[in-house]
Amino acid sequence: MNWGLGEIDTFVGDVWELATEAIICPIHCEMRPAGQIGVDLLRRAGHEIEKELLRTDHLPRGQVILTDAGDLDCARLIHMAVTTLAKGPTVEVLKEALRNALMMAYYNQLRSVAIPAAYIEPGELLTSAVAKTMVGVSMDHLVRARFPGRIVLVVPTDYVHNVFLQEIETVRYGEPLR
Repeated sequence: MNWGLGEIDTFVGDVWELATEAIICPIHCEMRPAGQIGVDLLRRAGHEIEKELLRTDHLPRGQVILTDAGDLDCARLIHMAVTTLAKGPTVEVLKEALRNALMMAYYNQLRSVAIPAAYIEPGELLTSAVAKTMVGVSMDHLVRARFPGRIVLVVPTDYVHNVFLQEIETVRYGEPLR
């Protein structure tokens, strides 16, 4: 769907199946993968990327770091720190980290970015809260910046996909009638 200066799409499946220039990867502030998606991305990227991350001692919550993508079919990974090993995610930190990740993509003139629906595993954040945050930040960014010109929100299931689509429609057309 065209929005602002670019387009926003959704995709049900694995984030590494997409042909985007960058993928956002959730990590802990201690530079370890966060959640199953973070583990899977770093495993697929290869040991060199994990070693590169470990060269940085700590990343404050809400901050991002850019690395090569290793063995993945994209050029870059944007690692966003939302959690620590002791503290779970919050919507506020997720929002800050996503804004910073999209600004990192902007400053590096990355044309397309895939953002996996992270932090929706049991005991973390509500799917609706993650959808509202990810859709809102992404669509706001597209109104303000030319890069990335394409943002793909990657979701694991049809249920999560429907929640994200509903949030996109809410942003696009306003609050639904009740």
